[in-house]
This record gives sequence, structure tokens and C-alpha cells, in this order.
Amino acid sequence: MTTKIKSILHQLHSEFRLKQLGEVALFIGIQVIKTNNSYFLHQQHYARELLSHAGFTDCKPSTTSIGMKRSKELIDKAYSDPTHYQKLAGSLHYLSITRSDIAFATNYICQHMHNPINMNFQDLKHLLRYIKDTINYGLRIQSENLMLRTYTNVDWASDSADRKSITSFCTFLGPNLIYWSIKK
Repeated sequence: MTTKIKSILHQLHSEFRLKQLGEVALFIGIQVIKTNNSYFLHQQHYARELLSHAGFTDCKPSTTSIGMKRSKELIDKAYSDPTHYQKLAGSLHYLSITRSDIAFATNYICQHMHNPINMNFQDLKHLLRYIKDTINYGLRIQSENLMLRTYTNVDWASDSADRKSITSFCTFLGPNLIYWSIKK
């Protein structure tokens, strides 16, 4: 531990009651794996629980997060169990803490939480199948080249159903994705 960190810890101990718990392994449901030069944050255990709860433990994996097939008979019919849909959508939202790859699909699924139709549930199931295929994904945190960069994207009213824009951005500190957002 560097002297600067020791000094800060000493100051904190003089003001507050603190415990040194050692190396972090699990924090608010996020597993942390430390290597020589990085940390890997993931939620594999949470994803497995989500798949089990949804009945997708043995599902066929998917390599894409959003399905493109649309069945005409699913378009107008309300989903029979909106509470089930809402619980799964909320769980997906929590999983996106370490999974930026599911942020867009999760945002799309959460837009239909109040009145889901069968087609929306098909999209949710497709995302669960993608999670099954990519259960080992997470965030790698490294301490090299700490230059701050942000990338943005705007989709100007391309959805003909509602003519709303989708804005997204991601911010990197060096090679580390530290913040991302997708909003309609």
C-alpha cells in the first residue's frame, strides 16, 4: 500500500470507526476478481439466478441481444402476466450495471413495462437467451493511460411508431468503460 493511501486511511480512522475488510470479492451483488493489473466486475451468479427464476436455465443461447423476427399474431395481444414481465425487466435493469452490452435492449424492454404485449415478452425472452450465451461477460478495470473520452450517438426520430429520438453515450477513462446511458 502506498504511503498516500496509508495517510488517507489514518485520517479516516481518526474521524470515523472503520474496519479494514481486506480485498473486495463481492460488493452489492457484483463479484470482483483481481488480477495483477486489473479488476474484473461481473454478475454471473445474479444472471444464473435470473435465468433460473425465468425458467431459462436450459434455454437455447442467442448470439444477439435483440431479435428481429416479428410475428403478426403477437403484435396486438396483451401479455397475460404483466407482473412477471415487470419483475424480469427490473432484474435485467440491475444486471446492466456490469453489462453495457444489454443496456439498449434492456431500455427497450423497460419502455413497455406498463402495458406489455406478447411481442414485448418475446423480446425479453430473446434477451434472456443472449444472457445465457454471454453469462461470463462483465467489466474490466485497468489502470493504464487514464485519458477521459466520451462518445455520443443520437438517433433522430427514426422509430415511425412514436417519432421519438434515442440518445446514448459512453465514457471511458483509459480503456475502462466507466459510464453509459441510453435514453428515449
